Amino acid sequence: MLMQAWHIIWSTYGSWLPGDPRGFRNRDHRIHSSGDYKVPPPPGEHAGLHRHAREISPDAVIVSELLRPKISESIREALHRRETDHFAISVSDKHVHLLMQTELGYEELKLLAGKLKTISSLSIRSELPGNVWARGGYFGRIESENHFNATRHYITRKQEPGAFVWDFELGSWWMT
Repeated sequence: MLMQAWHIIWSTYGSWLPGDPRGFRNRDHRIHSSGDYKVPPPPGEHAGLHRHAREISPDAVIVSELLRPKISESIREALHRRETDHFAISVSDKHVHLLMQTELGYEELKLLAGKLKTISSLSIRSELPGNVWARGGYFGRIESENHFNATRHYITRKQEPGAFVWDFELGSWWMT
């Protein structure tokens, strides 16, 4: 099988609920907004659904700056043990970005992401017990060298302040 690069994103539990004003798609796209995070839907679209989701869901999990290095390192070590090429990792208050190369197909990649979520949440269990990560995530196939470079730049240079970043090529960590 050929190696394929992927951009993987997952969010913290409760941080992106149905009806979110930034746009949303539920499982199997049964309900979805007319916009997305780049071009948000009209104000108030699915406001009732979002209000209902907020009523039955706890506040969003926020990963403190102190825990972000621990999460990053647990992901990096897990990928290193699997001998998977990983190029960039970013952990912020509500989500993780990962740029990696693997021979795994889409379904196997989703399983790997689930394992990485488990490993990283166990690494901070004493400081942040309970559910840390939401189900699912984004799994974007990297289509070209330009796409790869743009994604790597986005993950390592364009995250919000306080994100903890690993860049494989530089071999270093830093806080944005």
